[in-house]
Amino acid sequence: MTEVTLERVDSTYHFRGINSRGGEINVDSVGDREGDPVGVGPMECLLFGLGGCSGIDIVMILTKGRQQIDSFRMRVRGERPPNSGATPYSEIHTHYELTGDLEQSKVLRAVRLSHEKYCSVVKSLEHKTRITFSCTVNGEALE
Repeated sequence: MTEVTLERVDSTYHFRGINSRGGEINVDSVGDREGDPVGVGPMECLLFGLGGCSGIDIVMILTKGRQQIDSFRMRVRGERPPNSGATPYSEIHTHYELTGDLEQSKVLRAVRLSHEKYCSVVKSLEHKTRITFSCTVNGEALE
């Protein structure tokens, strides 16, 4: 079982979330109130979760495959219908950028395994959301 606790911090929409290990995240309404939001919007949290989950998978797979990762960055973009209120993402695209002593085929295999088998966040969303990815290794796009 997984459990987190959220507590309202101020008189607006700012909440502090804490997991069982003491890790914290600030969650706030993005663009829905005056002033500057303090934290991450709830739908942004979902994108962070997908990126983090998939990134961990990819690092594990590549490390076990004796691949040397010097840097790893990803951009996760979610598309939702504009001004539609409470609607899920219709599409999420993740672009992975890795550098290091890496075999392109092993990187592509790791990304595919993450998306198709291991990433729990992708598996939770894939039935209602189109989830795609792209990759570059040492600046070269993978097909």
